[in-house]
Amino acid sequence: VATHSFPHTAVFDGSYVWIVNEWGNDVQKLRPSDGAIVATVTVGDTPYAAAFDGRYLWVANQGDNTLSKVNVTTNAVVATVGGFTSPGAVAFDGNHLWVGASNDLYEVDPATGNVLGSVTTGSSILAIAYDGSSLWVSHYWSQNVVRVAAATRTIVASIAVGAQPWDVAFDGEHIWVACQGAGAVYVIDRGTNAVVTTVSAGAAPRNLVFDGTNMWAASSESSGFTYKL
Repeated sequence: VATHSFPHTAVFDGSYVWIVNEWGNDVQKLRPSDGAIVATVTVGDTPYAAAFDGRYLWVANQGDNTLSKVNVTTNAVVATVGGFTSPGAVAFDGNHLWVGASNDLYEVDPATGNVLGSVTTGSSILAIAYDGSSLWVSHYWSQNVVRVAAATRTIVASIAVGAQPWDVAFDGEHIWVACQGAGAVYVIDRGTNAVVTTVSAGAAPRNLVFDGTNMWAASSESSGFTYKL
Protein backbone atom coordinates (compact mmCIF):
# COMPACT_ATOMS: atom_id res chain seq x y z
CA VAL A 1 0.00 0.00 0.00
CA ALA A 2 1.46 3.35 -1.02
CA THR A 3 1.25 5.92 1.77
CA HIS A 4 2.64 9.40 2.29
CA SER A 5 6.20 10.30 3.18
CA PHE A 6 8.07 8.24 5.79
CA PRO A 7 5.36 6.09 7.41
CA HIS A 8 6.69 5.64 10.94
CA THR A 9 4.15 3.47 12.74
CA ALA A 10 0.70 1.88 12.44
CA VAL A 11 -2.17 1.54 14.94
CA PHE A 12 -5.28 -0.67 14.72
CA ASP A 13 -8.60 0.69 16.01
CA GLY A 14 -10.55 -2.57 15.80
CA SER A 15 -11.73 -1.92 12.25
CA TYR A 16 -9.10 0.14 10.45
CA VAL A 17 -5.33 0.53 10.46
CA TRP A 18 -4.02 4.07 10.89
CA ILE A 19 -0.66 4.88 9.31
CA VAL A 20 1.32 7.69 10.95
CA ASN A 21 3.34 9.52 8.27
CA GLU A 22 6.19 11.35 9.96
CA TRP A 23 7.12 13.58 7.01
CA GLY A 24 3.61 13.78 5.58
CA ASN A 25 2.22 15.50 8.71
CA ASP A 26 -0.85 13.29 8.49
CA VAL A 27 -2.39 9.96 9.40
CA GLN A 28 -4.03 7.72 6.80
CA LYS A 29 -6.93 5.34 7.44
CA LEU A 30 -6.42 1.98 5.77
CA ARG A 31 -9.15 -0.61 5.21
CA PRO A 32 -7.64 -4.05 5.96
CA SER A 33 -9.91 -6.01 3.62
CA ASP A 34 -8.44 -4.51 0.46
CA GLY A 35 -5.64 -2.18 1.59
CA ALA A 36 -7.47 0.92 0.38
CA ILE A 37 -6.72 4.31 1.94
CA VAL A 38 -10.19 5.65 2.79
CA ALA A 39 -9.23 8.88 4.56
CA THR A 40 -6.27 11.17 5.17
CA VAL A 41 -6.26 13.43 8.21
CA THR A 42 -3.80 16.30 8.63
CA VAL A 43 -2.40 16.42 12.17
CA GLY A 44 0.51 18.32 13.71
CA ASP A 45 4.12 18.76 12.61
CA THR A 46 6.17 15.56 12.39
CA PRO A 47 3.75 12.98 13.84
CA TYR A 48 5.77 10.19 15.38
CA ALA A 49 3.57 7.84 17.42
CA ALA A 50 -0.09 7.12 18.12
CA ALA A 51 -2.45 5.19 20.40
CA PHE A 52 -6.15 4.34 20.27
CA ASP A 53 -8.27 4.86 23.41
CA GLY A 54 -11.36 2.97 22.25
CA ARG A 55 -12.91 5.99 20.55
CA TYR A 56 -10.20 8.41 19.51
CA LEU A 57 -6.77 8.14 17.95
CA TRP A 58 -4.14 10.20 19.74
CA VAL A 59 -1.16 11.29 17.66
CA ALA A 60 2.08 12.58 19.19
CA ASN A 61 3.53 15.38 17.03
CA GLN A 62 7.23 15.87 17.74
CA GLY A 63 7.65 18.92 15.55
CA ASP A 64 5.15 21.20 17.27
CA ASN A 65 5.04 19.59 20.74
CA THR A 66 1.36 18.64 20.60
CA LEU A 67 -1.10 15.74 20.65
CA SER A 68 -3.81 15.54 18.00
CA LYS A 69 -7.09 13.89 19.04
CA VAL A 70 -8.70 12.27 15.98
CA ASN A 71 -12.29 11.02 15.82
CA VAL A 72 -11.92 7.72 13.94
CA THR A 73 -15.57 7.82 12.77
CA THR A 74 -15.63 11.32 11.31
CA ASN A 75 -11.92 11.34 10.40
CA ALA A 76 -11.41 14.79 11.90
CA VAL A 77 -9.10 16.33 14.50
CA VAL A 78 -11.38 17.35 17.37
CA ALA A 79 -8.75 18.69 19.78
CA THR A 80 -5.09 19.65 19.98
CA VAL A 81 -3.27 19.42 23.29
CA GLY A 82 0.02 21.28 23.82
CA GLY A 83 2.61 21.70 26.52
CA PHE A 84 4.94 18.78 25.76
CA THR A 85 8.57 18.75 24.67
CA SER A 86 9.13 16.63 21.58
CA PRO A 87 6.49 13.95 22.34
CA GLY A 88 7.54 10.68 20.74
CA ALA A 89 5.63 7.91 22.51
CA VAL A 90 2.02 7.44 23.59
CA ALA A 91 0.08 4.57 25.21
CA PHE A 92 -3.38 4.00 26.68
CA ASP A 93 -3.93 2.07 29.93
CA GLY A 94 -7.71 1.70 29.70
CA ASN A 95 -8.38 4.96 31.54
CA HIS A 96 -5.63 7.45 30.81
CA LEU A 97 -3.09 8.29 28.15
CA TRP A 98 0.62 8.23 28.85
CA VAL A 99 2.86 10.45 26.79
CA GLY A 100 6.64 10.17 26.61
CA ALA A 101 8.14 13.57 25.83
CA SER A 102 11.92 13.96 25.95
CA ASN A 103 12.80 12.82 29.51
CA ASP A 104 9.34 12.94 31.08
CA LEU A 105 6.32 10.63 31.20
CA TYR A 106 2.96 12.44 31.40
CA GLU A 107 -0.42 11.08 32.47
CA VAL A 108 -3.24 12.70 30.46
CA ASP A 109 -7.02 12.58 30.90
CA PRO A 110 -8.37 11.67 27.43
CA ALA A 111 -11.74 13.30 28.16
CA THR A 112 -10.30 16.76 28.82
CA GLY A 113 -6.72 16.63 27.56
CA ASN A 114 -5.54 17.82 30.97
CA VAL A 115 -2.19 16.64 32.32
CA LEU A 116 -2.78 14.85 35.62
CA GLY A 117 0.86 14.49 36.57
CA SER A 118 4.30 13.50 35.36
CA VAL A 119 7.49 11.70 36.30
CA THR A 120 11.01 12.14 34.96
CA THR A 121 12.25 8.73 33.83
CA GLY A 122 15.38 9.25 31.73
CA SER A 123 16.93 10.47 28.52
CA SER A 124 15.07 10.29 25.20
CA ILE A 125 11.87 8.24 25.68
CA LEU A 126 11.07 6.23 22.55
CA ALA A 127 8.33 3.76 23.53
CA ILE A 128 5.86 2.84 26.27
CA ALA A 129 4.22 -0.53 27.00
CA TYR A 130 1.48 -1.13 29.58
CA ASP A 131 1.18 -4.51 31.31
CA GLY A 132 -2.01 -3.96 33.32
CA SER A 133 -0.40 -2.18 36.26
CA SER A 134 2.99 -0.84 35.18
CA LEU A 135 4.35 1.24 32.34
CA TRP A 136 7.61 0.15 30.75
CA VAL A 137 9.49 3.05 29.19
CA SER A 138 12.47 2.70 26.84
CA HIS A 139 15.25 5.31 26.79
CA TYR A 140 17.39 5.46 23.67
CA TRP A 141 20.40 7.27 25.13
CA SER A 142 20.21 5.92 28.69
CA GLN A 143 20.17 2.34 27.36
CA ASN A 144 17.64 1.23 29.92
CA VAL A 145 13.98 0.49 30.49
CA VAL A 146 12.23 2.11 33.44
CA ARG A 147 9.22 0.50 35.14
CA VAL A 148 6.66 2.98 36.45
CA ALA A 149 3.69 2.10 38.68
CA ALA A 150 0.72 3.61 36.86
CA ALA A 151 -1.37 4.14 39.99
CA THR A 152 1.24 6.30 41.72
CA ARG A 153 3.48 7.54 38.86
CA THR A 154 6.51 6.28 40.76
CA ILE A 155 9.59 4.52 39.41
CA VAL A 156 9.73 0.89 40.52
CA ALA A 157 12.84 -0.29 38.70
CA SER A 158 15.42 0.64 36.08
CA ILE A 159 16.73 -2.23 33.96
CA ALA A 160 19.87 -1.97 31.84
CA VAL A 161 19.46 -3.40 28.34
CA GLY A 162 21.42 -3.24 25.08
CA ALA A 163 22.47 -0.22 23.06
CA GLN A 164 19.77 2.05 21.63
CA PRO A 165 16.59 0.46 23.03
CA TRP A 166 13.72 1.33 20.71
CA ASP A 167 10.36 -0.41 21.02
CA VAL A 168 8.85 -2.19 24.04
CA ALA A 169 6.11 -4.85 23.96
CA PHE A 170 4.23 -7.04 26.44
CA ASP A 171 3.33 -10.67 25.65
CA GLY A 172 1.14 -11.29 28.70
CA GLU A 173 4.06 -12.52 30.76
CA HIS A 174 7.34 -10.83 29.78
CA ILE A 175 8.48 -7.46 28.53
CA TRP A 176 10.38 -7.43 25.24
CA VAL A 177 12.78 -4.64 24.27
CA ALA A 178 14.13 -4.14 20.76
CA CYS A 179 17.68 -2.77 21.01
CA GLN A 180 18.72 -1.37 17.66
CA GLY A 181 22.39 -0.88 18.50
CA ALA A 182 22.77 -4.34 20.02
CA GLY A 183 21.11 -6.25 17.18
CA ALA A 184 19.02 -8.14 19.72
CA VAL A 185 15.75 -8.22 21.61
CA TYR A 186 15.99 -8.35 25.40
CA VAL A 187 13.38 -10.23 27.44
CA ILE A 188 12.59 -9.00 30.97
CA ASP A 189 10.96 -11.01 33.76
CA ARG A 190 8.38 -8.77 35.45
CA GLY A 191 8.67 -10.68 38.71
CA THR A 192 12.38 -9.96 39.15
CA ASN A 193 12.80 -6.92 36.89
CA ALA A 194 15.77 -8.68 35.33
CA VAL A 195 16.77 -9.57 31.78
CA VAL A 196 16.34 -13.34 31.45
CA THR A 197 17.40 -13.81 27.83
CA THR A 198 18.42 -12.04 24.65
CA VAL A 199 17.39 -13.03 21.14
CA SER A 200 19.31 -12.08 17.99
CA ALA A 201 17.03 -10.20 15.59
CA GLY A 202 19.08 -8.86 12.70
CA ALA A 203 21.38 -5.90 12.61
CA ALA A 204 19.00 -3.25 13.93
CA PRO A 205 15.68 -4.37 15.48
CA ARG A 206 13.36 -1.44 16.09
CA ASN A 207 9.67 -2.30 16.21
CA LEU A 208 7.84 -5.12 18.00
CA VAL A 209 4.36 -6.60 17.85
CA PHE A 210 2.90 -9.64 19.63
CA ASP A 211 0.35 -11.76 17.73
CA GLY A 212 -0.87 -13.85 20.68
CA THR A 213 1.72 -16.57 20.11
CA ASN A 214 4.92 -15.06 18.75
CA MET A 215 6.74 -11.77 18.96
CA TRP A 216 7.67 -10.13 15.65
CA ALA A 217 10.66 -7.80 15.36
CA ALA A 218 11.06 -5.46 12.38
CA SER A 219 14.67 -4.53 11.66
CA SER A 220 15.80 -1.29 10.05
CA GLU A 221 18.77 -3.04 8.41
CA SER A 222 19.20 -2.49 4.67
CA SER A 223 18.42 -6.16 3.87
CA GLY A 224 14.88 -5.53 5.09
CA PHE A 225 14.07 -8.50 7.33
CA THR A 226 11.33 -8.98 9.93
CA TYR A 227 11.99 -11.71 12.50
CA LYS A 228 9.56 -14.12 14.15
CA LEU A 229 10.68 -14.82 17.74
